[in-house]
Parts: sequence; structure tokens; C-alpha cells
Amino acid sequence: SGWKELEGADAAVAVGAVVVIALVLGAGGAFGSAVRIDSAAAARGIAAVGAAGVVLALVHVVHRPVSGELVHVAHGLWIALAGCVAVVAGGLWAATDTGATSAATTSTPLPTSFPPLEPELPPVFAPSPGAAGASVPPPGA
Repeated sequence: SGWKELEGADAAVAVGAVVVIALVLGAGGAFGSAVRIDSAAAARGIAAVGAAGVVLALVHVVHRPVSGELVHVAHGLWIALAGCVAVVAGGLWAATDTGATSAATTSTPLPTSFPPLEPELPPVFAPSPGAAGASVPPPGA
């Protein structure tokens, strides 16, 4: 079968794709403020994962899964190779582009996600004006 002949290479390419997606989402801030991934480091990681995929695909192009004249390299192998080359190119492009965009964004402040509320809402736990800083006792005390 193809699974046996490719010796798990298709699973390795699929895992690489998941890693690339995670790096792109992490660099874009999709995981929130708890997980921060530097965009330049993510771009280098993406390029490295793509390069590993290129090597894996080239190994299977040179050393065909089954020896013989009747076996031809399937279209999927060429599509995987082209996809991995595109991932390498995108990672390298993003790595060279992050230096230019990070210098431009550091001089200008980032816009806020949400505009401030107008009028300003009163704070919930602020002391009342006549209490002079006294706190409220807990219930049942």
C-alpha cells in the first residue's frame, strides 16, 4: 500500500502543515496574549519546516517507493514538492519582510481594538462619595 511504501512520509508532511498553520496563527496573535510568537522567528520556523518537506519529497522523487518500470511518480508527490517549495518561499519572504514592517510599526502606536466608551461608565468597585475610603464588609459579617 501507499502507507507502507512511503514509510510515513505523508504523515510527516501533514504534521509539517499543522506546524506551519500553528506558527502562522501564533505570529498573527490568534492564541491571545498568553502565547507570543515573534514573527521573524515564526517565519524562519516556517521556512525550516518547508525545507524539511522539500528534502522529504525529493528523497521520494529520487528513490521511488517501489522499484520497477511500471511505477511512476504520482501527481501527489509533485504537488507536495511544489507546496513545500511555496512554504519555503513564503517563510523566507516573511523573514525578510518582518524587518521592514517591524521598524515601521515601532514608530507609530498601534490602534486600539475597540473605541473607548462614551460617556465613561462608572467603576463598579469604586468607593461611594460619602464613604471616605471605607470598604464594605463581606456578607454575613
